[in-house]
Amino acid sequence: MSSKSLIGQAVSYAYVLLPRLSRYVLDGRKNYLFAGNHAAAVRAAIAYSFIASCKAVGVDVRTWLVDVLGQIPSYKGPWRNLLPAHWHKATTVNH
Repeated sequence: MSSKSLIGQAVSYAYVLLPRLSRYVLDGRKNYLFAGNHAAAVRAAIAYSFIASCKAVGVDVRTWLVDVLGQIPSYKGPWRNLLPAHWHKATTVNH
C-alpha cells in the first residue's frame, strides 16, 4: 500500500491521531466526564452494570426493570434476589 494512495493517507492520518483517539480507553474516568458530577457518574455506572448483567444472563432489560422496580417498595427478601442472575433463576423456576 502506497502512502500516497487515499487509503494510505487515511491510515497515516489515523496512526498519528491514535494516541488522542484512544485516550478514553486508557483512562476510564474520562468516560463519565460529562455526567454532571461524581454522584451522577456513579449512578450511571451502576445502571450500566445492571444492564450488562441482564444481557450476560439472557434477561430482557425492560422486563427485569419493570418487575424489580415494581417490587422494591414492598420487597422484604434479600436484595441480592433482585439482581439479574438471581431474578432470572427465580422467574424461570416459577414459570
